[in-house]
Amino acid sequence: MTEGTTTTWGYNDRSEVTSESEALPGPVLLPPYANAFTYDHIGNRLTVSVKPSTVGRS
Repeated sequence: MTEGTTTTWGYNDRSEVTSESEALPGPVLLPPYANAFTYDHIGNRLTVSVKPSTVGRS
């Protein structure tokens, strides 16, 4: 994690992490990222989507 980086998590109504994003301060060499997660009806994680994001710079 870079100094000044902001990480934000999203949750569903069962308090499971459904998203994660990172905003990097100022000009950086690596793009920020945004991940997404899905779960089945009993809470088992089914998918993870990992991708760089072009939004979210602070």
